[in-house]
Amino acid sequence: MIRLKKSGGLIALALLLLVALGLRLYGLNWDEGGLFHPDERWILLVVDELALPPDLATFLTPDSPLNPQFFAYGSFPLYLLKGVAYVLSYWREDLAQFDYLHLVGRALSALFDTGTVLLIYLLGKTLYERRVGLLAAAFVAFTVLHIQLSHFYAVDTLLAFFVVLAVTLAVGVMRSGGLRWGAALGVGIGLALATKISALPLFLAALVAWIVRSSTFKVQSLSRSNFARPGSPDPGQKRGFGNPLRAILDPLSLSKLGRGMAGMVLTTVVAGLVFLLGEPYALIDWVGFLKGMLKESWMVQGLLDAPYTVQYVGTPAYLYPIQQAILWSMGPPLGLVAFGGFAFTIIVALRQRRSREILLLSWALPYFLITGGLQVKYLRYMLPLIPFLCLMGAHLLISLLDGARGIRKQGIRKQGLPVHLSTCFLVHLFPCLLVSLILFSAILYSLAFLHIYTQRHPWLQVSEWIYRNVPRRTSMAIEHWEHPLPVRMAVDGRSRSRHEYDLHIMALYEEDDVEKLDGLIQDLLASDYIILASNRLYGSIPRVPERYPLTSRYYQLLLGEELGFRLVYFAAVYPRLLDVSLVDDTFRDPPLPVPALLADYRPSPLSLNLGRADESFTVYDHPKPLIFRKEQQLSEAELRHLLECR
Repeated sequence: MIRLKKSGGLIALALLLLVALGLRLYGLNWDEGGLFHPDERWILLVVDELALPPDLATFLTPDSPLNPQFFAYGSFPLYLLKGVAYVLSYWREDLAQFDYLHLVGRALSALFDTGTVLLIYLLGKTLYERRVGLLAAAFVAFTVLHIQLSHFYAVDTLLAFFVVLAVTLAVGVMRSGGLRWGAALGVGIGLALATKISALPLFLAALVAWIVRSSTFKVQSLSRSNFARPGSPDPGQKRGFGNPLRAILDPLSLSKLGRGMAGMVLTTVVAGLVFLLGEPYALIDWVGFLKGMLKESWMVQGLLDAPYTVQYVGTPAYLYPIQQAILWSMGPPLGLVAFGGFAFTIIVALRQRRSREILLLSWALPYFLITGGLQVKYLRYMLPLIPFLCLMGAHLLISLLDGARGIRKQGIRKQGLPVHLSTCFLVHLFPCLLVSLILFSAILYSLAFLHIYTQRHPWLQVSEWIYRNVPRRTSMAIEHWEHPLPVRMAVDGRSRSRHEYDLHIMALYEEDDVEKLDGLIQDLLASDYIILASNRLYGSIPRVPERYPLTSRYYQLLLGEELGFRLVYFAAVYPRLLDVSLVDDTFRDPPLPVPALLADYRPSPLSLNLGRADESFTVYDHPKPLIFRKEQQLSEAELRHLLECR
């Protein structure tokens, strides 16, 4: 691979940022204002209600209209959206109104995520060299999870941006040890914490940065010259750890130790102040804040019994998020390289004790150990880690390229002649082709994923079908803890809503007992249609058949079309490029019957079934709703016989 000239690298970076922004802004109104992401919908509702208090006394009370009274996420993203929408309202008044607030938020999300692409370039260029930074930026730009979450305003992209910003500033601390860098690092950490409290491990990265800078541990500060020369040895690696007693008694060491301690204190204090500026009611309404934090902590650990966490019962710690990230977040080629880079970085850090790898791991490793070990493993929890995985993967590939070039040059010097053609291919051309293949596959996957935003949302497709084919006042059963269908929309110029129908809400997450059996039978007797908006319930409840024997049996029978209902309509949108579709299988895990209408369905001539996708990856922008129509009226006795557990 030819070394990039500075001007060429800057042009490539500028083009990459434009492409990244375009991918993230494309199809921004993908749900036509339906707000199908529940976290985004709740954030927008909270932001719409925020207002300035009439006086300072009110501001300093939990009853202030500026208190979101919602602490699952930090308050800074809420205030940011409110402030930006207010400023934009001077240009266009309706941008501050609820109906358009989601577009402002999603545009902000796209801009922040594009900023992450720029930051990971700067981080890679500073720690290693320009090629590593540019390749890492390209990987992030085309990572599907980044593109998808940029289409929501649910704080994930903001969190990833501030995390990468903080680690980049920590590098500045290691390079200079200046207190200004320490204060800037505190600002980055404080903004990350005010976005989401899960950024707490950043303090470990800050501590590592100040320790590396301190001569007490005989790890020399990383000078600018060392960063400027690709492949230069790490200063800390050259010096070793020496005699600890002499290091402590050395006056110069004591001086630097004191400066390092002062720097860490400064970083911590600034981070705390910025956090309180971005989330003031964490202190003013500290009782509500602690309750919110405890609830979230219990939920992700599985200590709080919440219906939306049942899907993770039985999923293996660490392996599940790795598998899902490789299959869906990044795609197999890039995902394997990214986690391979993670392992490579750990090995380098252990064997060579290079401070640059230690700094990267001081965030990435604790965050992964904490997040990957949780009971609840939403795929979006991986977003603050993925840019660093991309950087580590890029460093691995560039190291392979440089190693191959070194082998080739050594062979030429020994033989005095060019090496054999096959050897040349193995040690030079193959690594180049490998890098190109991985990047090309990431580009193809991102383009395939954009197909989702070229299609009408499946819930809108299903809703229109209902309004056109199901008469008013028809009895329909829908599930609780699910988005209620049909959604409000205009059909043939007329506003339609689900209130035109007789809806029965099936409380299927309730504990299985005789009362639930009786209620389920009555719903089946009274309903002409059953609507499953997604696999949210049938993909989770059968995972715990010992807890839900009745409901698991119900889904087996319904999907097997043995309850008198037949699947008559569904809507499915998958990532697709040309004639190739990437299909997530909603019936494989847990194993369930496939309705006849879906048994032979192929969304394109070539459909690749990649197995189970995490529900949070599909349910917001490309769920698969199913509509069952009653074809045979079974008696109460027949239904009871079928449903009673055997």
